Amino acid sequence: MKILPFPLRSVILVLPLAMLWSCGGSDSNDDPEPAQKPGSGTETTQKGIQFVATLQSPARATETTFENGDAISVFAVESTNGNQGYLASSGNYASNVKYTYNGSRFTSTNPIEKPVDDQLTYFAVYPYTSTASNIFTFSVNTNQRTKANYTLSDLCTATSASVSTSTVDLPFRHRLSLLSITLDASVGASAATIELQNVYTKASVNLNTGTVSSSGTKGTIAMLPLGNNEYQAVLPPQSISKGTLLANITIGGELFTWNISEAASFASGRAYGYTLTIENGKVEVVFNGYIEPWN
Repeated sequence: MKILPFPLRSVILVLPLAMLWSCGGSDSNDDPEPAQKPGSGTETTQKGIQFVATLQSPARATETTFENGDAISVFAVESTNGNQGYLASSGNYASNVKYTYNGSRFTSTNPIEKPVDDQLTYFAVYPYTSTASNIFTFSVNTNQRTKANYTLSDLCTATSASVSTSTVDLPFRHRLSLLSITLDASVGASAATIELQNVYTKASVNLNTGTVSSSGTKGTIAMLPLGNNEYQAVLPPQSISKGTLLANITIGGELFTWNISEAASFASGRAYGYTLTIENGKVEVVFNGYIEPWN
């Protein structure tokens, strides 16, 4: 493992990090696109479909559900005999209807109307994304130093069973990867900034299969400081080659660099943690890490 020698100090990774993760936050998108639904358009929220959402692994660091104001994209397709319907790029029963969490469930001012006899399968995306479709590109925020930008980067998707009810369960799962770093506090690590380097920031999402893969070109992602010298960021699933410069760490104006010593694969729905100990007067760098599943 090599580290660029400015300054002559070391970053020694020695202990595992307790993982934290998020799936929520305030919606910052514009007004929803009109719902594609049958009927006169005069139905109220109470007469339309509502959703009860669950998160399929521990939610935030201190919470286990969504927050008021969280918004999702919802699609509906017709299905029969309990079989899951297929979401198309157009012509669905409903496409990209914006639903917002009210403290107990997701409702809409322009809700999807339940058919009289047919069953529907629902597909949902958190956060609400105006460009969402059966296959679409999702971009994480490259500046995740704020909680709002971080949580709106945490892509979650859900697919319901084929149902005919007016209240529908949506089991959300994380679709990106979480990288966490803890720094030793001996040299003012609480005031550090960490910026991931050479990572993909866009993901191709397939709602029918629930698969996500990295796309586009590589860039940088500024990590969220959590306190207690802990930092984390959400990034698309991807592989990192041995020797790649993965992070720049700045403490008190001094730059430390992390070139990963072994190839790594950051998988969809999984969390990866590293603990870095910084010691004055040394250049030696040793890294160990671990992964922890979200689902």
